Parts: sequence; structure tokens; C-alpha cells
Amino acid sequence: MKQYIVSDNMFDIKLIDDTDKIVEHIAPLCKNSGFQEVEVTPAIIKRYKYFGTDIGSIIAFKKDSPAGFIVYFKGKKHLYMLSLFVKEAERRQGLATLLLNKLEEIAKDKNKDELRWKMSKDNETAVEFYNKIGYSSREEDKRNKNKWIYKRFLNEGKNIKNYTG
Repeated sequence: MKQYIVSDNMFDIKLIDDTDKIVEHIAPLCKNSGFQEVEVTPAIIKRYKYFGTDIGSIIAFKKDSPAGFIVYFKGKKHLYMLSLFVKEAERRQGLATLLLNKLEEIAKDKNKDELRWKMSKDNETAVEFYNKIGYSSREEDKRNKNKWIYKRFLNEGKNIKNYTG
């Protein structure tokens, strides 16, 4: 576990690969959000693990309470982000950027070429956020026209821009 200060707040960052532990930590955030923004639920995580997917998470804690997370799985050449979520009280302070930076570090350590994820076209706040931090490579999802597929190529040598909204 490492500690980081973001906008005068101290966060502990934990990398968790154990499915039960991921569920234990993110379930309260998912429940409290009303699932409006969180596309990964404990049931989905368990299903991915059941089918043998190598799943992991990056969870930020503020005073021992989960404040945000990324859940991802490892593909052959990329990491696929299933969900990025930050508690409403912690938004626009740089925590999502910190979590994405950690995900990029993990991808590079595992010799992955890119990050990928899907998101709703209607989520204008997220679209703005990803564009501002330099995640602008996207295409329409051919299976679901209401979603964007984002890609971040890690060998471009660009760093994520800090964005605190």
C-alpha cells in the first residue's frame, strides 16, 4: 500500500486481485451510487473470475474508507478497464487521474501495449474528463451504438495530464 496526497487529501492506494476482497471494498460504493455510474457490480466481478479472467483492482482509501476504484482485466496485449468510479465527495480533485496513472503503471509493468474501456456516450462528464487528460482516441462500439470504445496506446510516451476540474 502506498500513500498519496491529492488536493490536500491523503489517500492509501491498494492493488487487490482477490475477487472477494474487491467485492468487499467496492460493494458499498456501488450500492451508495445507485448503480447509475458504476457499470461493474460484485456479481459481474465474480462472473469474470468464474470464466477465468485475470481481474484486478486499484482502490483508493481515505481514512480506511473506499473513496474510488478501478476494476480491470488483463487481455493478451492490453488492460481493459471495466470501471472507474470516484465517490462524489472526492471528485474533481485529481483522484481519478491518480487511479488512471496507477493503471498505466500496471499495464507497463505487465508489458501491455494499451488500455481500453467502454463508456456511455451520454456520460458527458466522463467524456470531458477523458479528453482533458489526453484520452481522446475513441471509436463507436459496433455492438452497442450508445457506447464509445476508448484506447490509450502506452508506447506513445505521453503522460496523463493532471485534471482537477
